[in-house]
Amino acid sequence: ESYGLMVKLGFYASDWLFFEDVDIKVGENEYVTFYFDSFDVDRNVGNGISEIATDDIDIGELEKIVNADKPIMRFKSDEGDTRDHELSSDEIAACKAVYDVYMARSEIVNVVNQYKENNRISDVLLD
Repeated sequence: ESYGLMVKLGFYASDWLFFEDVDIKVGENEYVTFYFDSFDVDRNVGNGISEIATDDIDIGELEKIVNADKPIMRFKSDEGDTRDHELSSDEIAACKAVYDVYMARSEIVNVVNQYKENNRISDVLLD
C-alpha cells in the first residue's frame, strides 16, 4: 500500500526568481525534478520575498535525496535564471526522518495485512 508524500520547495530571498522547475542533484548526472506552472507557486512579500510550491514526491525519489552526497536544489525560471541551494544537514536529517517514518509505517501495514491474511480476518472485524 502506498501513501502520498507532499513536499514544500521554495526559498526566502531579497529578489524574485519566478521559478517554475526545481531540480535536485542526487548523483553525477541524476536529478529529482519537479515541474510547476507559474500559478502553482505561492509568492509573497514580507520580510523579504518568498516563493514556495507544494508537490508530491515518490518514496524512491526521497530515498535518492537522503542518500545523495551534498544534494543541491536548483530553482529555474522559464527565462533561464537559476538559484542554487545545497541542502543543509538539518534539511537532509528532516528528509531522512520522513523517509524512516514512511518505511516504518509501510512495514507495519505489511505485518498487519500478513496477519489478517494468515488468520483470515476481514477488514470489517478490525474497523
